[in-house]
Amino acid sequence: MEFLLIILLLLFLLLWPVIKAGFKVWRQVRQMNRTFQQAREAQYGGTRARSGQAGGDRQRRHRRRGKIFGPGDGEYVAFEEIIERRQSVQYVEVADAEPRITDATFEEIRL
Repeated sequence: MEFLLIILLLLFLLLWPVIKAGFKVWRQVRQMNRTFQQAREAQYGGTRARSGQAGGDRQRRHRRRGKIFGPGDGEYVAFEEIIERRQSVQYVEVADAEPRITDATFEEIRL
């Protein structure tokens, strides 16, 4: 009986931090969902019931808007070609700042 009590006590001591952390995560997620829900209600105005009105609200929120540009706007753009002369950069050979290593021997590696 004492052995079973010790096992249960150890199991409780090991599981308590896991349960505590899980509860904190659940509470944080719930708070985040509430905040998003409040922001959504503030954006679309008023609260809505969780009944069958949700479909009508969704249709009202996502109604189709007209096009921003008319059919004649931006289809073809008149342009003027600009010829630009480029400056070419010539390579200038620069002397080495440090002398090269001359005592190393070259060995070709064949595969």
